[in-house]
Amino acid sequence: MSSFDVATNMGGNDAQIALINDLARDLGFRQITPYLNLLAVEELTRKVPNNFFLFATDGELGQIKSQIQNIRNSSRPRVRFSPLICFVEVPLPMLISQCIQIGFDDILTLPWDPAQMVPRLRRQINAPITFYETSTYFGPDRRRFSQKRAGSTIYKKSQGYRRIDIRRDPVHGVQILGDSTVGHVAKRHSHLSTNVAI
Repeated sequence: MSSFDVATNMGGNDAQIALINDLARDLGFRQITPYLNLLAVEELTRKVPNNFFLFATDGELGQIKSQIQNIRNSSRPRVRFSPLICFVEVPLPMLISQCIQIGFDDILTLPWDPAQMVPRLRRQINAPITFYETSTYFGPDRRRFSQKRAGSTIYKKSQGYRRIDIRRDPVHGVQILGDSTVGHVAKRHSHLSTNVAI
């Protein structure tokens, strides 16, 4: 069984909340908290090194996109670089592509078998992870997916980007390993401090 610390339940309705609670228990999370607001999550991360945000979608992504933008714009690295996981029951190609473009760390589809999901969640902790920031995207490196999918606009060869290398340490939380910019990156909400590991 896994030993993940905290999951924040981002379910948008009663059915999604129940589903995420069940899955989080099956995955071995020690604590499952409902999402109240960003301030409450930022306060929570003062006490826990890593918090997984667990989402579920049936195809509607409007509210989820807004929530992810708020999380990724947090001034606290432990929130901004938290693992964002989405459970998708019907993996329609367009829906998966949209989830990638929003900036999820992983998208889990049926069957939701803990034996298969736990190793994927473990990859989010204590391993180097590269994030990219452009004028339209902030999230984990998804170039290998965007290159395979027609119409994906995560990266354009002509635009500048910011590359941020992190590690989510199981004891100390998010550590910034590197931060570099290539070309000109149009302004977006960015609150990263490169010498913070919190």
